[in-house]
Amino acid sequence: MATTNDVFGWMDRDFRFANKPRGSVEIVEHGYDPIRGYDLLKVCLYTDINRYSIVAHEGNSEKRSYLGCTASSRKPRAGEDWTRGRDLADGPLSDETWHKILADIVSYELVDVVDKGSHDHHL
Repeated sequence: MATTNDVFGWMDRDFRFANKPRGSVEIVEHGYDPIRGYDLLKVCLYTDINRYSIVAHEGNSEKRSYLGCTASSRKPRAGEDWTRGRDLADGPLSDETWHKILADIVSYELVDVVDKGSHDHHL
């Protein structure tokens, strides 16, 4: 069974272009939560325009393990007074769920490409 510490290993492995992979991560909370009865990890990743909040917890006799992510804009769009967001992949605390989250983050960051052939080149 994967642990919350495994998430750090996955980051070290998969954030290979970061100089210090863990230096790119804000650790919000990590450790045993006596109220909930399991190890809990909350981290945030940032891009120029979005924040990704990742939550992981180990299972116990009452609750299954979990790994999930939400995305939210770091600033409101013009004319709006809220920031947009959405749920990304989630599931059991596993390397498979981690890869689904990474794929969702990449997909969320993609922008549309302008069709170069549709422009009018006449003066």
